[in-house]
Amino acid sequence: MSTMGSRVLSSRFRGRISPEWTTEEGGPAAMAKMFRDKVSAKASKASLVAIFCMATLREDLAAEFVDLGMVPLLLDALVDCDKSTAETIVGVLDALLGCRKGKLAAYEHALAVPLLVKKILRVSPLATGFAVSALWKLLEGAEEETKERARASMAEAIQLGAFQKLLLLLQVGCSEATKGKASALLKLMNSHRRGKECIESADFKAIKRSF
Repeated sequence: MSTMGSRVLSSRFRGRISPEWTTEEGGPAAMAKMFRDKVSAKASKASLVAIFCMATLREDLAAEFVDLGMVPLLLDALVDCDKSTAETIVGVLDALLGCRKGKLAAYEHALAVPLLVKKILRVSPLATGFAVSALWKLLEGAEEETKERARASMAEAIQLGAFQKLLLLLQVGCSEATKGKASALLKLMNSHRRGKECIESADFKAIKRSF
């Protein structure tokens, strides 16, 4: 996750998160259960905020949330939610993908790449930054054991129009951190592109010039 994105999202909820949650035994399980049970929209949002703060604070907590099944839960919830919730969910996903277990869980979910690509330029600048960061973690394939999965995810992202969306993102502007990751992704994708990519026309309505 970009430092700026983490700082911005965390600052919105400063004072709402109990510090004991990060050290109390069973804290992650309680937050995961709160989100899974969907008692209310307010409770679900509170659990997301807590999970985000805990996962960005400690990688072992991020891995614990992955073990609790949060990656598929978040991706399924991302299919149909309001923009504010989507922004937070993408931020949490980015945090969880910062650990090895998180990436492996995302590789196993058919919606991971499609949803991350879709959220670029569709929710908010902050959500776009999180989505680009999460995609980078999935596609860069730094670990030998995940190289093949990273290549498969790369091919899928390109087919879904990620290359064009990243070019568009650089054209319309974004934070320096997001710009760096988008540029790095474009370099990776450029060597993998084959055939004709799909483009979502809705993402280009506000752009008057072509590229």
